[in-house]
Amino acid sequence: MKRDQNGNIIYKVDEHGSVSTIPFLGGNEIEVLEYGGAIGINKKGYEYGLRFIQYKGDFNKTSENTGKVTTGDASEYLLDLSGNQRWGGLVLSANIFYHKEFGFDVFPKIAYGKKFEPFYYDVSFTSTKKYPSFFEKYFSTSDVRANPTLEPQVNLCATLKFGGKHDLNTNQFSWQLAPFFNKAYGKFYSHTYFKVGTETGKVDYKQYENLDEAYWTGCDIIFKYIHGDRTGFDGCFTIRKTRDEVHKSSFAYYAPYKFNGYFFFKPIKPLNLQLWYTYYSDRYADQAETYKMLWYHYLDFKTTYHMKKNTMLFLEVKNLTDFDYYVYRGYPRNCRQ
Repeated sequence: MKRDQNGNIIYKVDEHGSVSTIPFLGGNEIEVLEYGGAIGINKKGYEYGLRFIQYKGDFNKTSENTGKVTTGDASEYLLDLSGNQRWGGLVLSANIFYHKEFGFDVFPKIAYGKKFEPFYYDVSFTSTKKYPSFFEKYFSTSDVRANPTLEPQVNLCATLKFGGKHDLNTNQFSWQLAPFFNKAYGKFYSHTYFKVGTETGKVDYKQYENLDEAYWTGCDIIFKYIHGDRTGFDGCFTIRKTRDEVHKSSFAYYAPYKFNGYFFFKPIKPLNLQLWYTYYSDRYADQAETYKMLWYHYLDFKTTYHMKKNTMLFLEVKNLTDFDYYVYRGYPRNCRQ
């Protein structure tokens, strides 16, 4: 890794001037206490409940460039009172949130579903709110760059589910198509644009927090097949488009196509063998759409043995082939574990 005469890092770039890696040389330490609980009542025509979550954290961060140490503590709690009422296939529900920092909010949901064997459908319209935690405020992740000024993100979402379940002698096959559309508002999302200085060769980045024109839309294709009671497969293929219209860019790291599913086999009744397959298509490594990450896929394996009524033994191997795949540029994900 090269540095200039002042000790600043000169990042490696490719022939197009794109940043090839963003190393983090600072340090993060955090101690977190999280606790909560929920209580509720569920009757035939209605249900409601109260949920409580409390977070406390003490942390310090060391800057990768200046060496400056930032320390702090955070304490936040969330109360969520939920309820719904059913009239046949119609469901009306709402959530009343109380957040320590942001106060009260009410979010409704309306849904309608119907079965006509062997098919069914369900349509729903809902609004939700995602509150930024101190992790998003003070610690960078693959989706969000740390920003203490983040505000709650409001999501308006419409979803249609249409599917069926079919019995074919000793075989069972079920499927579902679930198109969705989500519009987001607020300053929760951080749009980051990396640029290399022509004279210094150093990386500079600009950060945006506007989500008022951002949305994601797509469809889940879900299917499951069981042959007898010994073998089968279960999977979900997702088509997704993400867009930030203010900056005319996509949400980085979100693959437009992905698949996750598994084959299972039960040679004897208490033993279950599963081979998982995960696939992600090409996706952008930055929100400015200047660099694309290649597609990747990997395998996981899991075997479970039910020894007694309340005893289970399992062995799990992640990334079975020890494949070096990259969720974002310059940082390979977990090797075989």
